[in-house]
Amino acid sequence: MGLRDVTFREGDDCVGYLVSVEDKLEMLRLAVEMGVEEIDIGGPSMHQHQFDFGKAVQNSGIKVRTTGRFFANNTKDFKRDVDMCVEAGSTNIRIVLMYLNEETIYNQLKCSRRWWNTAIRKRRKSPGGSPICREPVWNWP
Repeated sequence: MGLRDVTFREGDDCVGYLVSVEDKLEMLRLAVEMGVEEIDIGGPSMHQHQFDFGKAVQNSGIKVRTTGRFFANNTKDFKRDVDMCVEAGSTNIRIVLMYLNEETIYNQLKCSRRWWNTAIRKRRKSPGGSPICREPVWNWP
C-alpha cells in the first residue's frame, strides 16, 4: 500500500486562487518526506499551469510518481492528450470517462448560463461579487 495525493490537482479548483509552481514544489518536498509516493498533477493537456507543474516535478529530482489525466469524452485527439501527459513527466496516465445523460447536461448548461449572467450583473454593480448557483449541478473537474 502507498500514499497517493490529489491535492496538487484539486487545489487548482479553488476559484480565484492559484498556488504557484514553486510553492507546489515546496509542498511536494514536504509531502514526499511524509511518505507520499504518488501525486495527481492534473490535466497537462487541459491546463498550462498543470503542464508546467508536471515539468517542474520532472526536473526537480523529487522522487515521486506522477499521474496525468484527461477526459475521454472531452478530447478530440487522444494521441495529443497522451503525448502531453508524457511530455509533462507523467509516469501514469488516467483516462477519465464520464457518463452524462441529457438531463444532467441540460441542468449544467442552464445553471452555468444563469451563473454567468448573475456574475456579469454583480460584477458591474460590485467588483467583489461572488455569485453562486443554488441548483444541484454536476461538479466539473
